[in-house]
Amino acid sequence: VRGRGWVLAAHLGLAGATHEEDAVLDEASLPPVDYAALGHVHRRIVRPPGEGVPAYAYPGSLVPLSVDEARLDHPRGALLVDLSGDEPSIQEVRVEEPRRHLVVAARVETALREVEKALASAGPRGAWKKKPIVHLTLYAGPRQAGGSYTVRSVVQSISRKLGVIARVSRVVYLEPRREPVEGAGAGAPDEAALLAEYVGGNLEAARLLLELKEALLSGDQERAEALLRELTGPRFEALWRRVLRLGAPSGLGRWM
Repeated sequence: VRGRGWVLAAHLGLAGATHEEDAVLDEASLPPVDYAALGHVHRRIVRPPGEGVPAYAYPGSLVPLSVDEARLDHPRGALLVDLSGDEPSIQEVRVEEPRRHLVVAARVETALREVEKALASAGPRGAWKKKPIVHLTLYAGPRQAGGSYTVRSVVQSISRKLGVIARVSRVVYLEPRREPVEGAGAGAPDEAALLAEYVGGNLEAARLLLELKEALLSGDQERAEALLRELTGPRFEALWRRVLRLGAPSGLGRWM
């Protein structure tokens, strides 16, 4: 912060800037300071002063702390705040070369090829000054249930051959599917196909649930409300009745 004025520095969530269950207080409850420098929300949020609310900002974490954050493309990094004028002047401090983060989901046996494809689609690597971090979700077949060595060797091979930092976010050991998921195509199972097993095998409902999760994480309230209306509408009424009657696993909440 440059200049003079009263500044509040706090690690807290504000209603409207984060999920309601994470909110400590409403923005209207902020004290009458010139600027509030806030942490807790990992995406960039800049709010100018107005309506009795002081200017505040979340600068955005440079390092994604979850796969969901790594998947989102939004501004990150420090802010320079000048309080010498009538109102705070908030400017981005550009990071010369932030580290790239890629999210890849693939079967163990095809992971190297899938990471190669993800790197190729991310643009020319000659200008990258830092090794990208690849967040891997790996799917292993039933016969690989004890295959920690296989997973470890694949990750080491990806790091060595492709010059990246490979990190395993999750390993899913797949059991033979008794009933096919409606609308699922061939190839490596994706997050929607896995979630569909919890919602009566309906791939469309699973995709809408994942879209809802992304809308909530990005703070797109209008999109989230529209998805909720669609999911709770008459089109999926029979599905939810069937899922509840069958007693779907309670782990569904972790996808939300």
